[in-house]
Amino acid sequence: MNRITVLGNLCADAERFDVETRNGNSSYVSFFVADYGTPTKKGDPLALEVHFSNDVALKLLPDLKKGKEVLVDGFLVEKSAGIGITIGVAV
Repeated sequence: MNRITVLGNLCADAERFDVETRNGNSSYVSFFVADYGTPTKKGDPLALEVHFSNDVALKLLPDLKKGKEVLVDGFLVEKSAGIGITIGVAV
């Protein structure tokens, strides 16, 4: 896995969704973050999909609104729809 840290802004409000697993339901928070590059070298934004599923995620959900600047640290995961980030570290 490739670890990545991104500083960017939310493209839309974060959403909560539940996934049924063998051990019951798990709640996830999902959002898109736009990374515009480094402060001295701006480019076209890179939009990355982010998912995370711990107690902190649900507590942060009300604050994750469109335009909010966020710092995301996690692991890149390739999906059929593109590349996304799965939060794999403690917040």
